[in-house]
Amino acid sequence: MDVCVTFETMNNRGKKLSNLELLKNRLIYLSTLFNSGEDIKNRLRRDINDCWKDIYHLLGKNRNERLKDDDFLYAHYCIYFESILKKTDKGSRKCKDFLLKEYFVPEEIINNRLEPTNIFDYVTDLKEGIKSWYYLSNPTDSPYNKETKEYLRKINYIVSENIDQRSFHVPNIDVFLFTCFKQTNGKEFLALLKILEKYLFLTLFYPDGTFLYRYLNPIFDTNQKVTEIVGLGQGRIPRLRLSNEKTNVSEIIQIINIVIKEMQSSEERKRNTIEYYNKRGFYQQLFLKYFLAEYEIFLSKQSRNYEEKLNRDKYFKKDLDSIEHILPMNIGNNKYWQERFGSSKFSQYKRKALQNSLGNLVIITVEKNDKMKNRSFPEKKGANSNSIGFRYGNYSEIQISAYEDWTEKEIKDRGMNLITFLKRRWGIVIGDGTKSDKLMFLGLEFLKEREND
Repeated sequence: MDVCVTFETMNNRGKKLSNLELLKNRLIYLSTLFNSGEDIKNRLRRDINDCWKDIYHLLGKNRNERLKDDDFLYAHYCIYFESILKKTDKGSRKCKDFLLKEYFVPEEIINNRLEPTNIFDYVTDLKEGIKSWYYLSNPTDSPYNKETKEYLRKINYIVSENIDQRSFHVPNIDVFLFTCFKQTNGKEFLALLKILEKYLFLTLFYPDGTFLYRYLNPIFDTNQKVTEIVGLGQGRIPRLRLSNEKTNVSEIIQIINIVIKEMQSSEERKRNTIEYYNKRGFYQQLFLKYFLAEYEIFLSKQSRNYEEKLNRDKYFKKDLDSIEHILPMNIGNNKYWQERFGSSKFSQYKRKALQNSLGNLVIITVEKNDKMKNRSFPEKKGANSNSIGFRYGNYSEIQISAYEDWTEKEIKDRGMNLITFLKRRWGIVIGDGTKSDKLMFLGLEFLKEREND
């Protein structure tokens, strides 16, 4: 038996091979079967080895976020063999089965359906494809323009932060972007990234966003085409009608725009959203960390030096992100907090609403959060003797440090400012846009009563 065949099952460490490794061994084995000159066979094997060398170099280049072998292979498979998969029933076949049991097999060589040029072309396309695949996950290393890099980073942050939430199928989105990138120009791809970022954020922000995401999932299947969206209306979920033709990028942008407009115009959804956050508050909500990170970027652009004080690449790693309650969850016997939020001023229910209200939450590193604990606001602001305070932190922290005091008024005012940013950044209007609706959304409707006293 040929050594190439026996090596297909495991590597020299006795570890099961990935599909990508199996494919390399298969292609090298097939190169020995062609009725071609030795120069062709040698060049083919050299190209295969060079290709896989490039692939594994880029898959492992970012040591903190190593890319998975078979995710890339699957993405490339969906694009490269699209015409074959679309014309047959193979669209439902597994990538491994198609590549190793149907296409790259000795029988195809015997029947003259597989020639050296087929493998040369495939390997060349793989070698080019891995560059795009790496850049999509590591945009800062890419040659794309600044705005495209930024929106790729944003989408990566949203997905990585919510990978286990609300059916975020990461490989589907990766394949979707990989496909669209190869089929469009830079300007149109950026337009797609912008609308996709907005759509993904809205699915996190709206309480029923999970259902809206699932209904658009067919768009991320590159072998299907959305021909029509029906069922739009007040509080109604859109349904998709599909055909077997391919959806192009401009059509996808139009479709997502339609769904976004429906999401944002539904009066029923607006009321449900206010009620949802009024009851549950904002701490640990799916959209919160990304939202506050975007607010931080907004503040950085308002500054004169444009320096980013929050390392988002580090912040969105597991266990490195944190949200600080300015008014702490446990005020204990702290004199400062007792005087402003003790039982003589607020019931336990109202104090909890203030603690978990949007204006009381700030993005912060885990290390700093551990040091803040339940300190008073003057201590949290920091001083010459306390260099861990807000005044030495990111732009959001510095903005908070400008407040003289931290009472229900500051929590309400900052919450209102964040609602203004929510509208400016993603076009989200809270209810009818009235102060009453906004206070209800923030869980602070009882403050309106205090204002009238």
